[in-house]
Amino acid sequence: MISLHRQKSRKTATILSEVVCLGIKPKELTLVYAHSTSGKLKIEICESYPYDNFKAELASIVKKNNLRFKPCIWVLQPKEYELVLADAMPVVNAEFQAAAKWKLKDAVHFPKDDVIFDQFPVPKSPLETSNKIMVAATRFSLIHAKSEEINESGLEMACIDIPELTYRNLTAFYEQDQKSTVLIVVKENQVQVLITCQKQIFFNRYINIELGSKQTVNAEEHQKKIDRLELEILRSSEYFQNQWRMPSPGRYFVVPTQLISSEELSYISQRLGSPVKFLTIDDMVQMDKALDMFHQRKFICLLGETLRLERTG
Repeated sequence: MISLHRQKSRKTATILSEVVCLGIKPKELTLVYAHSTSGKLKIEICESYPYDNFKAELASIVKKNNLRFKPCIWVLQPKEYELVLADAMPVVNAEFQAAAKWKLKDAVHFPKDDVIFDQFPVPKSPLETSNKIMVAATRFSLIHAKSEEINESGLEMACIDIPELTYRNLTAFYEQDQKSTVLIVVKENQVQVLITCQKQIFFNRYINIELGSKQTVNAEEHQKKIDRLELEILRSSEYFQNQWRMPSPGRYFVVPTQLISSEELSYISQRLGSPVKFLTIDDMVQMDKALDMFHQRKFICLLGETLRLERTG
């Protein structure tokens, strides 16, 4: 687990069996509370809350739902961090911050006196002479201020995570074999392609394809974008195969979205020669009420974060 910030909590030293996962937007807070029961995850709370005062609203939610002293993982929003592929840095942990600040000074756009880094490994390619790492960077001032507010609400801050690792948790659910998984995250102005295998991130790419509201473009232009999306998925898959000398990906999933229809997924599947399906959380966790596609997309990162929990019972 990437840990851009850790608190000295009695709960971080052991494997968690329950967790509160937070997503924080400027005027909206999303919260998922999960625990492990009967060998499967049970989602007890999956809600969004508008707020004017974040600290007051979170404290009220914690009190109302009896969440005091529950371990908390905060999942950052995409604009709150940067992710950079870099050569591994042969330094001890105590020297990593200084080394990353110097080596990535031109790659990261946060102020140099207000940045904090963390890393996770990338499997080595047979074509590379050096090991690679993914380095996540964010603003220290943001992390410090918001973490204090979370702790003051009554929750116990465990760590901070990024969406890419929550997506990895989702694909890892299927990776009980040697097959690799392609996960496609479609946003209005960008598409993200993530490839994992044996529960590790091998490849992460952002593609500028605008698949916003279909009403803003004609059918022909939209179809060109779908064709380009299929081509970029294919290119990403071929790069992965060539770079790591791996077989073709065995699974293709799209994070639930209303920007692509089921018919368009079928079309992409035919072009790729492999089935492309919408990812669903239903098989992974227990919920009293199933989420529709809109709410699965809204909570997907927080739900993915809960998959870290130890299966007990």
